[in-house]
Amino acid sequence: DLEGPGTTTVNAGATFEANSLDIGGGSLVNKGTGTAEANASLSVEAGASFTNQGALTLDSSSSIYGACANSPSPAGTMTNTGSITSAATPGFPASIGTVYNNCLVLNDTGSINIASNELDLGGVTNLNSGATITGPSSTVLGIDGTTTLNPGASISGPGTINGYGNLVLNTNLSVPTMHTSEVSGPGTLTVTTDLDSSDLEGPGTTTVNAGATFE
Repeated sequence: DLEGPGTTTVNAGATFEANSLDIGGGSLVNKGTGTAEANASLSVEAGASFTNQGALTLDSSSSIYGACANSPSPAGTMTNTGSITSAATPGFPASIGTVYNNCLVLNDTGSINIASNELDLGGVTNLNSGATITGPSSTVLGIDGTTTLNPGASISGPGTINGYGNLVLNTNLSVPTMHTSEVSGPGTLTVTTDLDSSDLEGPGTTTVNAGATFE
């Protein structure tokens, strides 16, 4: 446990491993190399924060999640300006924000690479200018909270975006397969293989390309 209220910093060149880590207060700043090991949990309590400025790897079934706001303390927050690599195995996705109450707030201007299998995003995820989500076409990005793609950010590579959450497009997105509960925002969505979504809230345009299908 890191109970705070001070700041713990992992310097460049140093490492840390999370198996069962609770940031109960204050801040954890990673400037080095971190690993959330298989089945690990890293929780960020209300009023606390986790900042990744270095490299962070998420192994199979690892999860980073945050507590809900508890006045006057805001919900647990995570900021990524470095690189995150999700290296999960089939059937055991890694997750950020999806456990418990979907309360973690992730602000991302760095890179997220889904190297294998699936990464699920819950809570509130803001992909801001400079943020990138990449991965081979065989990988899956799960949207289980509210993820907002803002101008200057991009999602490219993962062949499937799925989940029961809401993807808000403030800029354009092209993806092979889109299987989410809701898509909203002014951006244009282009689907090249298959679309299956319960709600298209707009006001942007969704286009299913020639040769693609929708249900």
